[in-house]
Amino acid sequence: MVQVVFLGTADAFSSGGRGHTSVLVEDSQGRLLVDCGATTPHALARLGIERAGVGAVALTHLHGDHFAGTAFLLLEGAKKGRGPLLLAGPPLAASRVEALFRTLYPTTADRPRGFFLEYRELEPGEAIDLGGRRLVAFEARHPAGAPLSLSYRLETDGRTLAFSGDTGPEADLEALAAGADLFVCECSLAREERSPKHLSVDDVERRRPGWTAKRVVLTHLSEASRREAAALSGVEVADDGLVVEL
Repeated sequence: MVQVVFLGTADAFSSGGRGHTSVLVEDSQGRLLVDCGATTPHALARLGIERAGVGAVALTHLHGDHFAGTAFLLLEGAKKGRGPLLLAGPPLAASRVEALFRTLYPTTADRPRGFFLEYRELEPGEAIDLGGRRLVAFEARHPAGAPLSLSYRLETDGRTLAFSGDTGPEADLEALAAGADLFVCECSLAREERSPKHLSVDDVERRRPGWTAKRVVLTHLSEASRREAAALSGVEVADDGLVVEL
C-alpha cells in the first residue's frame, strides 16, 4: 500500500490558515516528500512524524513555499543526526538549498554534516532512481527565478503518482496525468483569474476530461479557488491532513 498525506494545501499566503504545499508519500521504501515549504517541518511535528525519517525530497521548484523547509531538515540532521537524505529538484536546487541553510544557520552549515546528503538535479524527460522509486521529470510552466520548474511522475510499489507542482495552463498535463493512480494538481486561481504560471478553477474544469488519472486531488488553493473547486465534478479538494491510500 502507498499512503499519501497532504501536509499543506495552501498557496504561498497560507490562505485559510493552511500550510504551504507539501505531500508526504509513505511506501515500502520509507518516506518521501514532494515539496517542502516553510511550514512543512511544523506539519510533520504536528502529526508526530519524525523528520529524520524522511529519506528523500523531490522539489518541483525553488520558491520558498515549496522548498524553504529543507533548511530545517538539514538543521535537524546536523544537530540530532539522521539517515541518508536524497534531495532531487530542478537545476540550481543544490546551490539554493545550501545558500538558504547557510543564510539561516551559518555556523552549523559550515561544519561537517554528519550524515549522507545527495543532490540530484533533473531536466525534463529525465528519470532517476530516488530511494528505490522511479521519478520522472516533466516541464512545468512556472517561472521561479531558476532555469525551469518541474512536474513529476513517481512510480512506487506498483502505483503511479503524478504531481503538477505549480504550473500554467500551457503545460502538457494530459501526458503527466495519463493513467496515474493519483494526480495531485495545483489550482491556485479562482474562475475569474488568469495567469500563465498557475491554474484556475476554469482551467481545471476545462482540462479535467483529458486527464486519465484514476483520481485527481487539487491543492495549492486560495480561499476563493478552494470554495469554487468544491463544486467541480471529477476532482477532490484537499485540506491539510487529508490521507489517500492507494
